[in-house]
Amino acid sequence: TRPGPRERVSCMSDDVARAWSRLEAWLRSNAPPLHARLAPGATAAGLARTEERLGRPLPPQVRESFSRHDGGGFWLAYVEGELQAHERAIETWSMLNGLGWGRRPDLPNEGRASGPVRPLWWHDGWLPFVGTKNLLCLDLDPAPGGQVGQVIEYLSFHERRTVLHPGIGAWLAHWADALERGEYSFDPERERLTRQDGAAPR
Repeated sequence: TRPGPRERVSCMSDDVARAWSRLEAWLRSNAPPLHARLAPGATAAGLARTEERLGRPLPPQVRESFSRHDGGGFWLAYVEGELQAHERAIETWSMLNGLGWGRRPDLPNEGRASGPVRPLWWHDGWLPFVGTKNLLCLDLDPAPGGQVGQVIEYLSFHERRTVLHPGIGAWLAHWADALERGEYSFDPERERLTRQDGAAPR
């Protein structure tokens, strides 16, 4: 039998919780300063305010992740990537919305899609959650064939928009897998992770 809606939500939340437990364990053992930077979880009221500003609900996995850790500093090795708190994420979203892509003749809203993401330069259904200029976003309004909450790459100086993972749970598990395989090491001088082959992770 197929699981009901509540069972599916529980399964997704378990995926996020399991991935976060693995990440916490690795950081605690191998990079204590980075583990200490993981922020406490967001409150239900705070997430409700974010949803109100977005004008759409956050997927259960996203709520679960923000509720576990609402940001985490510059521990990611992705283009100076900071795991953003939900309030910082909504401010970045608001700033990008305010630039006027598609509403000004000098800012055509055209992009190139790789995967089931809308071929736009910017879309108000994309919520940034990692990065500062180049971003990882949660796609809350995907193209046909995509999944709500999928993780996409947003390059600030390139029109390509790429689907990387089907959801934040898969993205967290991807990081946990990479850490446990020894693909990254902790640089104590810079207090961040570095990839052994020098390539930028996603």
